[in-house]
Amino acid sequence: MARPQGRRRIRKLRLFALLALLAVLGLASFSVGLVTAIAGEIPSLDPSRIHNQTDGFIYASNGRVLSVLRGSQSRILLRSDQISPLMKQAIVAIEDKRFYEHRGVDLRGILRAVWADARGGRAVQGGSTITQQFVKNTYTNNQRSIARKLREAALAWQLEQRWSKDRILTAYLNTIYFGNGAYGVEQAAQTYFHHGAGPGKLTLAEAALLAGIPEDPAAYDPATNQSAAFERRNLVLREMRDQGDITQADYAHAINQKLPDRQQIQLPGDRGPAQYFANYVKQQL
Repeated sequence: MARPQGRRRIRKLRLFALLALLAVLGLASFSVGLVTAIAGEIPSLDPSRIHNQTDGFIYASNGRVLSVLRGSQSRILLRSDQISPLMKQAIVAIEDKRFYEHRGVDLRGILRAVWADARGGRAVQGGSTITQQFVKNTYTNNQRSIARKLREAALAWQLEQRWSKDRILTAYLNTIYFGNGAYGVEQAAQTYFHHGAGPGKLTLAEAALLAGIPEDPAAYDPATNQSAAFERRNLVLREMRDQGDITQADYAHAINQKLPDRQQIQLPGDRGPAQYFANYVKQQL
């Protein structure tokens, strides 16, 4: 009698596994179909409409920069070859490790985030890709709704059809907020380290610190929360090591590097040798 019962149990397990697989495939197909349908209903994404506010400059007669005129989201735009490869690796490792594999929307990442949130009893992981985050920051509003998330996913899918991965990543790094008034990676590098974000300028530890901030700029601000910023930076370094971007020796060296403190961080509006004169000029504009 034991053998028939065992066979029935195996058949039930197989049936359950089959139903579970069909449910997952059905959900994936439904999600892709829904995003595709929404993409057909919204206006086509025009990348030229994406606006990045940049800075103005006040120059002395000898060409020296006296001050920088900054808007609410001032940034210094960089080309891809002007951004350190370490910075690109760090941001992909912590924000979207499947960035080079998906097409704008990562269903596997969404399911992983839902599972992590369910296990933690709260939102502990985000499911948005770098492309979705870029679209949200530059092309959609921040209203929390299912419709907005679906529109964001559809636009991300559209953008992936038109732009290369490197172009998207470069635009993303030029756009995101790094805390302390710094928008874009060049502004962030100058704010926290007093130098640019180009190849040979950012160290591994510096790139990892910057990559960890955009998730929550207030919580991971090294000026006000050194402990959280330190742990977040080291998490980025672990992810880079585990994904093969850096060696164990690189990791061991970087985790011992100090973070910039409040006195070392220079806010974007505080730079320049002639701030009094610059303020006068701003009043006349």
